[in-house]
Amino acid sequence: MSVIEELIQLCENITQDIKELYGKAKPHPLAYLTIIFLFIIALVSLIFIPPYQVSRINDTNITEKVKQENQDRATLAQIFGGVAIGIGLYYTWRRNIISQEGQITERFTRAVNQLGAIDRSGNPAIEIRLGGIYALERISTESEKDY
Repeated sequence: MSVIEELIQLCENITQDIKELYGKAKPHPLAYLTIIFLFIIALVSLIFIPPYQVSRINDTNITEKVKQENQDRATLAQIFGGVAIGIGLYYTWRRNIISQEGQITERFTRAVNQLGAIDRSGNPAIEIRLGGIYALERISTESEKDY
């Protein structure tokens, strides 16, 4: 594959990724606009705040000013990165809670179905019904809300 073909493939992949992101962002435009806005604020802060902080230093040594500016920029980047990680952890935790609730609902539905189980001859399937009772008991001990 030549370089031009690889560039064309890369552009097609980027276009497809942008379309997928747009599809995901369409139902929640305010959330994605907020993320983009915060990203722009962080980027502008990384560009303009460190030079402003260094400009107040009266030292005439340009090397020291550049070092200080880079240290300030690194500190800001770490702060923004920590905030982003914190937000990511929060949403991961929320998604995990929702997933657990979905699992409990699914287990509850299966257990209730087991309570009405019958065998091939139309008689109650005692073993399966007992399994449903034990499953409901376990759900009640694991989830106080569903008790």
